[in-house]
Parts: sequence; C-alpha cells; structure tokens
Amino acid sequence: TPPFHRIRVWGTVGFIAPSLFLFGFLRGGSSLEITLISAVICSVAGLINTFFLPEPDLPVHEKIPSGQPSRLPTAAAAKVLFSYPAVLFCAGMALLQFAVAGYYSFYPLLLSDVVGFDREWLGPISNIGVSVEIFFMLGFGWLCERFGIRRIMVFGALAITLRMAALAFFPTAGVAIGVQLFHGAIIMATIVAPVIYLNRLAGDRFRNSIQGLYTMVIAGLFRILGNLFFGRVAESSLTSVFLYGSVLALIGTLLFMVAFRDPPEDSAETAG
Repeated sequence: TPPFHRIRVWGTVGFIAPSLFLFGFLRGGSSLEITLISAVICSVAGLINTFFLPEPDLPVHEKIPSGQPSRLPTAAAAKVLFSYPAVLFCAGMALLQFAVAGYYSFYPLLLSDVVGFDREWLGPISNIGVSVEIFFMLGFGWLCERFGIRRIMVFGALAITLRMAALAFFPTAGVAIGVQLFHGAIIMATIVAPVIYLNRLAGDRFRNSIQGLYTMVIAGLFRILGNLFFGRVAESSLTSVFLYGSVLALIGTLLFMVAFRDPPEDSAETAG
C-alpha cells in the first residue's frame, strides 16, 4: 500500500487544477454559476470512481469469524486518544485547529478589505501556497525519517504562528502573498502528520475509529468553535482575528515543544 502522503498529494493537485480552469472562464466573463456546475461534475466523477476502487483486505487477525457479532472499537480508540501521551497531541491540535479556522475564514476578506486586492485574484493568491504544498507532500516521507513527527508538528505549528502574526502586524500586499510559502509546512502539521501519528497509536486494531473520533472531536469541533469565536472578533477588527490566532498557535507550538514526543516507529506509514 502506498504511504498516505503519496495519496494525499493528489488532493493538492485536485485543489489547484479546477481553480486554474475556472479562473480563465471567469476572467473571460462567465457567470459564477460555472463554479457550481464544475463542482457537480467533479463530484459525480468522484462518485463514479468509487465503484472502481479496490477493496483492501483486512489483516488476518482483524477478520471476524462467521457467526460472531462485530464490535465497534470506538471505546478502545477513545481510551487511547484521551490518555497520556495522546491527550497532549489532542490539546495541541485543538489549539491549532481553532487558530487556523480564523485564517481560512477571514484571509480572503483580509486580502480584499484590508490589503486591497481585487477579489478576482483571491483564488490565484491562495493557489501559491497550494502549489508549494505539493513539494512538502512528496517530501513528507523523507522529512519524517530525518526529523520525526514531533519536529514536523513543531515546525508546522510555528509556521501557523508566524503566518498569522505577520498578517496581524504587517497586512501589506507583499506579506499577504509571502505567507503562502508557509502553507506546505502547515498542511503537513495539521492534516498529514496527525493521520500518521494516530495510525501508529492504533496499529491495526482500530485505525478507522481513532481517525473518525479525532476528526469529529478535535479537528471538526474546534474548527467550528474557532469560526464562531473569530466571527465575533472580525465584527470589530479583521486584523485581531490573526493576532488572537497567532497567540493560540504559539501556545500549541510550546505544547508540542515541551510535552509532545514522537510516536512508535512505523516505517510502512512514511516510506518513500
């Protein structure tokens, strides 16, 4: 099975390609409805593709003998996820997810309302960071072997801190574009590394359950709470969104530096 980051890089490519296509049409005077039409086409194509995906076999010790009821391993996943040391990982990631919610929701508004970019350029500016992300995805295995998950998490958390602080204190065109260079490190720390870390904790026993539980309780919940909080903050000041976000990300960075440790090694997850 290819390592996760080798699969995830296609999500990066898929994020860029339609936006470049749509930018040309919109610049040519097409209606915004084309964005919805293209989204439907891509979604239907993805749905059709699922019928051709191979069904991976479970490890022999995971298969349930016939006649025996299956048991959901969510309780076992929760016990691992919210016990030491994983609970420190959860606390740090909760802070980062809370902080980046403000960035993703209000960075476009900062570009247009504070920095002064025309709205037609918001997509291409964001794609600068996504383009840089490709190289981080392809190099994730090498970075893991050389530096470990912990250092990747610390580096990504620090990148979030610096990106949001720069936008809070220096909301200029050059800074707003330049901070896109941090994007690849941030995606590694908030999306790719957590998957690898949780897979190592769960082994083959309850990987699906621990990933789903983390997504709902940590990544999903704190993204929602972050949007609610920063929505209130943005009512009075857009730049304050990034100031508060940088403080929260800094706390998460310090938590990873002081308390977080690398998980057990699993070369199959990061090879290549």
